[in-house]
Amino acid sequence: MPKTNGEPPRVEIPQKGTKPLLVVTDDDGQPVLDLPHYLAWHKATGTFYVGGSKPRVYLKTRDQTEALWHYREWLSSQKDASVEYEKSWRPTGKAKKILEQLTRKKRDVVVVTNDFPEKEAWKFVREQILQSPTIAAKNLGIPEIARLSSLPKPQPTVRLSKILDAYLSKRKKPSEDELKKVKGYWNAFVSAVAPAKTVRDIDAEALTRWEDKAYAKYNNDGSPKTLAHRFEYVQRLFNYAIKKQIDTEECKRVVAEIVSAKTELPDLRNLNPNPISVDSFHALLDSADERWKAILLTALNLCYYPVDIRTIPQNAIDFDKNVVIFDRNKTGQTTRVGILWKRTKNAIQDYLRISGHKSDSVFITQYRTPYTAQGLRTAFRFLRDKTDVDRGIELAQVRDGAYSAAIEGGTSETIAKILGGHTISGMSDAYIKRNPRMVTDAVKAIEKHFFGNAKTLTIWSQ
Repeated sequence: MPKTNGEPPRVEIPQKGTKPLLVVTDDDGQPVLDLPHYLAWHKATGTFYVGGSKPRVYLKTRDQTEALWHYREWLSSQKDASVEYEKSWRPTGKAKKILEQLTRKKRDVVVVTNDFPEKEAWKFVREQILQSPTIAAKNLGIPEIARLSSLPKPQPTVRLSKILDAYLSKRKKPSEDELKKVKGYWNAFVSAVAPAKTVRDIDAEALTRWEDKAYAKYNNDGSPKTLAHRFEYVQRLFNYAIKKQIDTEECKRVVAEIVSAKTELPDLRNLNPNPISVDSFHALLDSADERWKAILLTALNLCYYPVDIRTIPQNAIDFDKNVVIFDRNKTGQTTRVGILWKRTKNAIQDYLRISGHKSDSVFITQYRTPYTAQGLRTAFRFLRDKTDVDRGIELAQVRDGAYSAAIEGGTSETIAKILGGHTISGMSDAYIKRNPRMVTDAVKAIEKHFFGNAKTLTIWSQ
């Protein structure tokens, strides 16, 4: 009996010596299969896939009709099927007029070939039906097709370049570093889906090429976070186009495919922190100049990621109250609050006095420009490579070390998260900004862990 319960209809096909196949049925209740392959449904994600395929081929849709189309399209491509058609063609109508203009004389043109790929044949038929349902109904002898003429005509689609241009024209401009990432991920996407030039041209096969290339880079020593960004940045551009009502339906279709593809991404939620050790931190600090002493102490003291170091503005620091408050754009907005140790306050003031710069940002490069993400990573590696610390240590591990020290020092998880810039359910940013000293225990715990044996512990002035 077909399976229902809100799931697509499926029937069990017995197999000798193993459990039966659960095969999706078509509108007539017939199982969709061409063994060893069949149309299957993934219960956990709600997407359809080709059963019997290794590796598993996901059709990246939750729509049964579309899944049936993609399944047959995939099946024909695997079989390299083709259909025969008449070997001679005598142009008529508009085609004849065009050819007459090209050749400047009236003549019959004969095109000779052996076959035509079945996939392309079905694509051509589909386009003809959608463009001229009445003519298609007459030529195919299927009157029901003519009913499609009463449906809304498909709107003109846009070129992929317009999707990028729309995002780059936003009134609220992302940072230069962010724009660089956007362009990089988008150009990789456009290259992978080529020869598609418009949004409507992006079919399941094109998206699969893009997905395969993204995973190829990931498998070649990539990170789960970078892999996720390859999907999320492209989705972000299509989502913005939808908001601006640019080729809305086609963009929604592509976004749905991307969301489906993201169900296969490695899990980012349970990545283990990799805290820097006390000895490694002090080895870096001992080799640092004034700029990097200030950077390292700020990152540790305030539990900062590299992006926070790059973007913290000078007006966020109140040296009289030893308080730091600023908003960092992330997904939405991230409020960062913290209390400065005396050693951190002194290090920042020494650096600002020596550098004498007037930039809005606290930390700038030797060229007196704001740090980019890559620039900060490179500068940190120069510092790291002057020491004997492990060559795998990155600046982000200073933040992990601070967060771990706060928790291990008895700080509540909520307070540690506030210091770390996490959004706290039920607690507004305005409340956090009004009460920055709530993170005092966290920063004390971090300092005690990393400087507990030193003679110069912070003297707190509340």
